[in-house]
Amino acid sequence: MNRHVWFLGGLVVVAAVLRLTGLDWGLPWALHIDERLFVAAKAIRLEQSLQQGGGPDPGISSYGILPLWLLVAARALFLDPATTAGAPIHGDSFAATILLSRWISAIWSTATVLLVGLWARRWGPLTALGAAACVAGFPALVQSAHFGTVEAPLVALIVAGLLAAERLAEKPGATRLVIAG
Repeated sequence: MNRHVWFLGGLVVVAAVLRLTGLDWGLPWALHIDERLFVAAKAIRLEQSLQQGGGPDPGISSYGILPLWLLVAARALFLDPATTAGAPIHGDSFAATILLSRWISAIWSTATVLLVGLWARRWGPLTALGAAACVAGFPALVQSAHFGTVEAPLVALIVAGLLAAERLAEKPGATRLVIAG
């Protein structure tokens, strides 16, 4: 394995540390209005609509449905341990939901560093490392990873789409067409 891959892996680790540190800021209060009203509350409503046997209904939201489904899945898997984690959650399931949404954002944002590094490889390994380093430490991307909102998944999916479209354009094929969407 060449050293550029190791450096890219190191940048991803640095990005993860920057994004995962301090995710519990402000809890148990949800101080960001979007994560409180448009992500956590809507995901809980979606989950309740499913439990009541109806169709999936998060209510009216300007956000896409994917982050809500991911949060519903995270709540199903991790709500109990997140709720009993102690300070600053103190048994509050809504605060735990906010924390889970922040973890999801941090993971998406960390993935963006890897995706940018892979996408920029076409211009050489040093360019790829430089681009990944810029994304790893860019303050706005680090900050948005600390909110349970849709910005981090949006950026990751845009970069993934660009990477997939570029690979499809370089070498068309059925598999690449499916991946590119």
